[in-house]
Amino acid sequence: METAAKIKQGDTFVLPCAYTPGGAPASIAALDIRAHIKTRTGQPVGEFTVNRIDEAGGLYELDSGDTSGWPVGDLITDIRYTAGSASIATDTFRIVVGVAITPRGAPCAAS
Repeated sequence: METAAKIKQGDTFVLPCAYTPGGAPASIAALDIRAHIKTRTGQPVGEFTVNRIDEAGGLYELDSGDTSGWPVGDLITDIRYTAGSASIATDTFRIVVGVAITPRGAPCAAS
């Protein structure tokens, strides 16, 4: 299983993607694109928001939104493309989430 990213809790996480069936870019205009995020045991963590960048060229990005509540460890996801009654999913890939040592907006409490 390929690792797509290593992030820390609270990071902004946007994954650039390209739809390339058969190895060549293709339009995503007629496709429904979804990607759920789960733990390795299948517990739901969230769903990416799909931002279409260039529909004709097949370019889009997956935006995680707030990751501060994501559990530490390996998460899994895939991308499902659906057009009408036809549907196909990519291989499953990993997102490795680490503990944020410096949280967002928190002052240092060192003495």
